[in-house]
Amino acid sequence: MCTLDEGRELPFGGLSRSEKGRALLDFAIAQVRSASQFAPALLIIEFWNLGLSWETFEPYLTLFARPDSVFQTFITTWDLPDTVEKLGWQVYRIDGATSPRRIVASTQV
Repeated sequence: MCTLDEGRELPFGGLSRSEKGRALLDFAIAQVRSASQFAPALLIIEFWNLGLSWETFEPYLTLFARPDSVFQTFITTWDLPDTVEKLGWQVYRIDGATSPRRIVASTQV
């Protein structure tokens, strides 16, 4: 069973796509926090597989960027809105059209 923000409980299969994405992300965060007690930990997120909008995801970005975060986070996506680029993340842009692939920009935003 999954407990939603408003306290309602539903089975995982009864959740919407974005609710499933948030449930999986919350579970992954709990797992990486647990693992980080014993060794350095890295959370890798493929953004578009979560079914979330950037607005829904922004609180997670704030959580990941907090100084007391006990793990590192790597997020892959093919687009990045301006609002996200202003949160202070290290952003790497990769040009997939070139061979071999190369990083075309690395900026602190």
